[in-house]
Amino acid sequence: MAVILQTSEPIELWELFVKAWKRLNRVSEVQLSTLGFTLPELYALKVLEKRGGCKMIELAKELLVTQPAVTALIDSLEERGLVERTRSNEDRRVVFVRITEKGSQVLKEIVEKRKEFMRRMTQALSQDELAQLVNILTKLSAQAEKLLK
Repeated sequence: MAVILQTSEPIELWELFVKAWKRLNRVSEVQLSTLGFTLPELYALKVLEKRGGCKMIELAKELLVTQPAVTALIDSLEERGLVERTRSNEDRRVVFVRITEKGSQVLKEIVEKRKEFMRRMTQALSQDELAQLVNILTKLSAQAEKLLK
């Protein structure tokens, strides 16, 4: 189903983008909740897997959340044995967090299920449309980054 824009006004384009993002995000949250996870938990596991661990403050910055929020997030993951925390020997205020072997295995399983889900989500788009979407989102992201500086 093609959407024909009545205008190319940036505000209307932005509103359409936000509406689509909210719907896509909601569908993604629902799918992930069936696996027993939230999006922030998934993102935290991905960051820790990629980095091999990091300071809690670095994780908060990477996830764009506050330190108390990342603490609550890590509490939940730690209770399930997916991450572990250790304190720095040099500075006891500094806390490191890393993904456990169990966490890595669970993340791998979630990612595989999410790949299949995302294939179903994007099946309405042709390969050309997907390529265009990637290009557009990359440009918007770069522009947003410039505006933040």
